[in-house]
Amino acid sequence: MENLNKNINDYLSILKNVYVASEIDFIHKKENKKFIFILGNSSCDLDSFISSLLLSLFRNLLANTYNFFGNNLLTCKVLYLPIFNCNSDDFVDRLDISFLLKQYNIETENLIFIDNKKLKEDFQYLNYLNSIAENTKDESFIG
Repeated sequence: MENLNKNINDYLSILKNVYVASEIDFIHKKENKKFIFILGNSSCDLDSFISSLLLSLFRNLLANTYNFFGNNLLTCKVLYLPIFNCNSDDFVDRLDISFLLKQYNIETENLIFIDNKKLKEDFQYLNYLNSIAENTKDESFIG
């Protein structure tokens, strides 16, 4: 069981580090990685937490022929990231999830929460690009 716990921590750590270190240029598409966010519901209850984690693992296994006991996540073109839909400060109030993490020695610093600085910046940038696209689309109909 200890080997599995270590590998879950490694899995989450690698995903977070690859994402945080990435610099995505959404306009020129210079980043050769594609990130797909798996976001549970806003209650971030235990089933939502586990579903985000397992769905990301499952999708990474299918999309990338990821070897759970290897370390090939760094070379994957598509990464499915589990995003835990609560602020990191509020996570301590999730006693059931905290208990589960302690039971399996999963470190919370390896998790990506909805208030992650890079995630917020990427969402803001995407919203900005979407607003430009909408404005451009609307202006094309003005006679």
